Amino acid sequence: QGGTSGALQPTWPTTADVTVRDGQIVWKNTGTDTSTVPPGAAHGMVHGGAPWIFNTRFTNSDDGLDGPSSLRMGDVGNLLSWNPLNQIFIGKDDQQEGMGLASFSLGESGIIPTGQLVAFKQFSTHSITGLMGSPNFAVNRVKTDMGCIAPRSIEFVSGRGIIRLTHRGVAVFDGINDYVISDPVRPYLFDDDTLDIRGMDMDYAYFSKATQVVNPMLYALAIPVITDQTDATRGNLKRLLIFDVLLKLWTVVNLPFPISALYQAIVPSTLPLTICGGYSDGKIRRLFCGDPDWEEYGPVTWSFRPQEIFSNSATRRVYVRQLLLRCFGAGVPTSAAFRLNESTTEDPNSSTPPLTLPMQNSQTRIGTRFESIAPLHRTVLNVTADISGTGQIEIDAVEWEVTDKHAAVPLQMV
Repeated sequence: QGGTSGALQPTWPTTADVTVRDGQIVWKNTGTDTSTVPPGAAHGMVHGGAPWIFNTRFTNSDDGLDGPSSLRMGDVGNLLSWNPLNQIFIGKDDQQEGMGLASFSLGESGIIPTGQLVAFKQFSTHSITGLMGSPNFAVNRVKTDMGCIAPRSIEFVSGRGIIRLTHRGVAVFDGINDYVISDPVRPYLFDDDTLDIRGMDMDYAYFSKATQVVNPMLYALAIPVITDQTDATRGNLKRLLIFDVLLKLWTVVNLPFPISALYQAIVPSTLPLTICGGYSDGKIRRLFCGDPDWEEYGPVTWSFRPQEIFSNSATRRVYVRQLLLRCFGAGVPTSAAFRLNESTTEDPNSSTPPLTLPMQNSQTRIGTRFESIAPLHRTVLNVTADISGTGQIEIDAVEWEVTDKHAAVPLQMV
């Protein structure tokens, strides 16, 4: 209670929540004033000039300051001072733990940008404004059921927001809305026994790592993949899910070696460099740097699958003459493995064994631009192809030469 204090200092209570009257003022003991050093922290960052740490202990401590949901703030500009009053629990009893912090500014036209600290748990996201102890300090839960399941996948990407891995896939929080952006590569995240793609090993999803690439502007996420390997090697990261921030498109890269870390090294006066750390070989390699090939592995082997071709009728067959690629670069397509469904009596979702044909590369090049052709000459219900090759290349266009086979018309008796 405010007012005018008395002439003499009162006898201060030493028990928390006990009050004492001092003239018109009523003072309340809010806890110890001893600066207790946090026992640890799973996540930390500097925001608003102060150090913040999240998930400070694996279980709740007896002094009520630390635990899996504890968020603590140190003094501004002083990493060694931790006022116990600058501590809160975020969803203390929701059976979740702190999974990461991120900082960015939320701005509107004509309004000074507002600094915002975002705290993630497994299935919830919380927005924090202001510094602890200030009048404008507030914690609000974001309207989403997504949080973060891989702390080191959190990246603030300019122009998009905070991107991270959630239980629903890769999602973006733009300061207001939270939405999934990984639907095009969903089979590479969530395993499906009916597909020929193995998904992410969910037991080790927390080990996923992410970083950014400057040129081109990318978000790269490394994830563990379900394999038949032993427990000793599970958790290594051999797949990159790469999101082009400007084109809003995904690319999948299966690395020829396992890694355990991704990092963007930022040095003044040089282009930021994206590097990765090997899982067990003790090597550090650079990525996305324009190397024509890797000395230890040679030219990169690549493959992709274009959209499936079929008629506008479920029972009508099409005649596929050939598959045509227009390409650019030093690399060449080498083969196309066609996946065919030729019989109307078969399950339209099933395919015959792939038919692998070599790609015929055109000899008439204009610089490094050329055409590659795979002749098929088959009548099928539906078809797609796994196209593969080696070396640096850009696929400008994929074209199928197809003729629709009209269904037979029954005779009418007159």
